[in-house]
Amino acid sequence: MQTFSERASLDGPDLAAEIDTIRPELLIVDINAWGALCVAEASGIPAVTFSPYTPALRSPGLPPAALVLESASCRVGHEFFRCTSLLLITTAEPFEYHHPDWGDDILLMGASAWEPPQGAPSWLKPGAWPPGRSQQRSPSC
Repeated sequence: MQTFSERASLDGPDLAAEIDTIRPELLIVDINAWGALCVAEASGIPAVTFSPYTPALRSPGLPPAALVLESASCRVGHEFFRCTSLLLITTAEPFEYHHPDWGDDILLMGASAWEPPQGAPSWLKPGAWPPGRSQQRSPSC
């Protein structure tokens, strides 16, 4: 929590400056940018929180390990992570615990590609082998 709190003093002012410069109609804020989440909430601009993992939100049947933030003495956890009008989570219902109390403000969006597009590595080209691997094939049984 200390790391996210310390970073908040950087990402919050950064977002505030960008809002003043760009005047966006919508904000999409990473759940790990706590300062930016606070600025987004205070801005009055419609905002969405993006989470690359399932955050620790209260829910019936929630595993005990996810309750760590609930004991925190600051506004972190359930209410904080739901401070925007929509929370996008990169998981899908078949991979997640059932959360009957999560409303329409939480969307399980499935996987998200996080790497920029690039060509295939040279070892995937026809006739090439992975680096450090012998080109000899195992004998057939």
